[in-house]
Amino acid sequence: MNRHISFLKSSAYSSLLFVCLLLIGSLMTFNVSAQVKFYTLVSENNLSPDQTFQVQFIIEGATRIQEFKNPAFVNFTIEEVFDVPNTPKINPQSLQLIEAYSKIAVLTPTKTGKFSIPGATAIIDGKFMRSNTVKVVVAKNSTQSFFEDESERVEDESEIKPGETISGKLKENFFLTSEVNKTSCYVGESLMAVYKACSRLNANSRVTKRPSLTGFSVMEMVDAYDAQATVEDIRGKPFYVHLIRKVQLFPLQPGVFKLDGAEVESVIHFVKKNQLSAAELLQNLIDKSPAEPELTVVTHQVTLKTNPLTITVKPLPEQGQPINFSGAVGAFSIKSAIQNNKFDQQTSVRVSFIINGTGNFPLVTSPEITWPEGFEVSEDEITENTNAYVYPLTGTKTFSWLVSVKDPGKYIIPSADFSYFDPQKKVYQTVFTSPVEVTVTKKPSRLSAILSPKKGEPSAIPDFPRHYYWFGLVVLIIVALIIYQVFFGGRPKKSSG
Repeated sequence: MNRHISFLKSSAYSSLLFVCLLLIGSLMTFNVSAQVKFYTLVSENNLSPDQTFQVQFIIEGATRIQEFKNPAFVNFTIEEVFDVPNTPKINPQSLQLIEAYSKIAVLTPTKTGKFSIPGATAIIDGKFMRSNTVKVVVAKNSTQSFFEDESERVEDESEIKPGETISGKLKENFFLTSEVNKTSCYVGESLMAVYKACSRLNANSRVTKRPSLTGFSVMEMVDAYDAQATVEDIRGKPFYVHLIRKVQLFPLQPGVFKLDGAEVESVIHFVKKNQLSAAELLQNLIDKSPAEPELTVVTHQVTLKTNPLTITVKPLPEQGQPINFSGAVGAFSIKSAIQNNKFDQQTSVRVSFIINGTGNFPLVTSPEITWPEGFEVSEDEITENTNAYVYPLTGTKTFSWLVSVKDPGKYIIPSADFSYFDPQKKVYQTVFTSPVEVTVTKKPSRLSAILSPKKGEPSAIPDFPRHYYWFGLVVLIIVALIIYQVFFGGRPKKSSG
């Protein structure tokens, strides 16, 4: 009898060990399938001293994030640290939306060298995770050394030689330029305007008037206008060039418009050689070592202006204009994305329509969408991500809604359309999304609701991964059956005789 019980206990322990191994394997499989990503990105890998840059720690596909910790940023000064709250991000393979959270640190290097920035750590969906390490190189500014090499090409023309005049030197060596890439366009069609000061003289200058651009929506293409010059070849000669203003413009209405000129005040420091007297010339002949004439500094103050630029803005054609056209001009495409194609009655999912391309994004409005009957839709959220430093304006604009459905079943979100005017082809275009099929299931049972609460709601048993409870429940049932077999199933039956 004791041997029998010992054997059963040994079998029970073996079974329990087997179940635990199954449990561990299931948990590992679950975590792999969850596809949570935690990684590190930097805005620049090659830095110069005193250059600020961003380190971004990104978590994708997580439902709960706890104890997030930044690494120690050795050899860097922390300028700012901030969060980017959970935002929907499009998976490029499935075109489905996933939640993405970011922590961003703005840093400045304190010395030159090669450095490794450790990953951040966090407990993500109950699992401790660390992002990858990134390497950066901090070296002397190669751009600056390039500029110094380029500067050697620029000849200083500040000396007034015999036969030269100040007005002639100014005309050839110090001037302002203004240009646009087109002088005729349609309403809403982008154009670029650039104002520069070009010099080969010793000058102290300041901009007293930047051009006002009435009648246009303006987008600056430079973060800050500083004193740093570049070297450009103009009229076949290298010049120092200072940027006064560089913008993308979007005309708001038809007509003929004049872009105001820029204005710069400058103090020019010329030098002029003094003529030698007759006695000095005779002494040079006697000494056979001619003396250099003395230089006199001639200061000249001048105000330079650019001429106004004339832009002719044509109205958009009425012929062929779609009913849903709202003013978008450029070249665009559109696609749809959904957070999850299958959800239950108690769940809200995010549906997005993404417009991608080039053009006047500020005037791009939401596409017309016909929602199926029974859909409850929140107010739309608009996210614009454009690159103002590139002409023409390029990027995406996303319109998204939170959607819930009362009745289970299969539904089709119909194709949405978006119309724009293509100024290159001079025609209106309409692009479409593909229909989106969704499946709405019945709300989960009460037990499932306790163990698997909706996103954003507190769990009945907080701060512990929900899937653990399912496996724990299975383990408890199996252990109970084993104990029953050990203590009750193995007892011999009493004989009736």
